[in-house]
Amino acid sequence: MIQNGTRQGTVLPPYLVSRYIRDMLGAVANSQIRCKIANQFINILAYADDLVLIALSWRAIQGLVSFIQ
Repeated sequence: MIQNGTRQGTVLPPYLVSRYIRDMLGAVANSQIRCKIANQFINILAYADDLVLIALSWRAIQGLVSFIQ
């Protein structure tokens, strides 16, 4: 049985995401580190509390991670 975390279906997780993650997503999205996929420049995919960073090299990924820290 899971003892930690927030309960599913409550209003707290969306509030926490909007409060703490939004600025970080904006910083990563506005960085100059990105990939061109299907004529779109992409560097982060986000859905709810799942994040995927996309870059051409491990150095570029490290640069994106520096925006998160």
